[in-house]
Parts: sequence; structure tokens; C-alpha cells
Amino acid sequence: PTYAWRHLGLVEPDGTPTGRGMIFSFFHGGEGLAVAVALEDETYPIDELLFDLANIRAGPRFAGEDSPMGGRLGILCQRVYRRADYPGYLSMGVPVQYGAGASEVVRALVADPRSKHKLTNELLRHGDIERALVEWRSILRHIVLAPAYPFSRWTELKTAAEGLVDKTGSPTSAVDLVTLVPLQQRAVRK
Repeated sequence: PTYAWRHLGLVEPDGTPTGRGMIFSFFHGGEGLAVAVALEDETYPIDELLFDLANIRAGPRFAGEDSPMGGRLGILCQRVYRRADYPGYLSMGVPVQYGAGASEVVRALVADPRSKHKLTNELLRHGDIERALVEWRSILRHIVLAPAYPFSRWTELKTAAEGLVDKTGSPTSAVDLVTLVPLQQRAVRK
């Protein structure tokens, strides 16, 4: 792991964590690697990054005919991490569950929540879109609850993420989890 940490820019030669390493430490798997390099790129607007975070856990379904490793965040990760493979963290330089295209779908749904039916096709179904929204909101909440760190772009991301979590609703919020059909109630009592 020491070689990997050095190769990925997570620690200095003396073992001290870098800023990238600190941001990485707030996440699981390769997610923090993507967030850290995006924050390091001063030309990457935070308001774009917020939506591009949806790609981190999206998987390949949203890419359609395009590269599943595309999008600004995917291309940046591939360039910075030199298409490295680290099982459980990176595949071809991007987080393992990365999938381009989800950010556009999430952005469209935040702008118009009623547009979900327009975004589905033979490969992308309502369940895929709902899962992407749930995962995206989970990443945003994770950022909001992550520790403070003295890096202005990290602070800006945390603040903006909190605003979006407050502004957007969960696709599962309309589901009444308390109401169970009788068969489900019997299964719980056993």
C-alpha cells in the first residue's frame, strides 16, 4: 500500500498525508480520489462538480454509446492517475463504479423533476435513474457530514452540497416504509 499511496499522491516522501490524501481519507474506495483531484483543479467549477459526482457510483448504464469512463471528472481522473488499476479503488484511472452520463440525467431531474419519463430508454429504466439519484444524494450527504479541512474548495463543496441536499428530494421519500402488506408483516414477525 505504501507504493500505491505515493504513486497516487496521497502521502509525501516522509509519509505525511498530502491535501489529496486528507480528502481521500474522508471517503470509501476510489470516491475520494476523484473528489480530491477535482478539487485540486481550480478550473473545475464546484457547481459542475456537484452534478458530476453522480457519475462516481453510476456504473456503465448511463453512458449509452459513449465511453463509460468519459465526462470531465472521468477524463481528469484518467489523466491524473495515469489510467492506473488498484483493485477496489481505481479501474483504468477512475473509481471502480464510475459511469459517465449520470450527471446529465441528475442535472435534468433537478431542473425539472417531472422529466424522468423523457430520460428513460431501452437501456436506462426508471429504477436506474432512481438509484442514481439515491447514490448521488448519498455522496452529497457524505460530503456535508465529512470533517472540515482547511482547503477553500473543500469548504465551498461542503456548503454547496448541503444546499443541494436541502433543495432536492429523495426519490424514496414518497414510499411509505411503515406500510407493509400483510405477507410482509408476517415475514417480519418470524
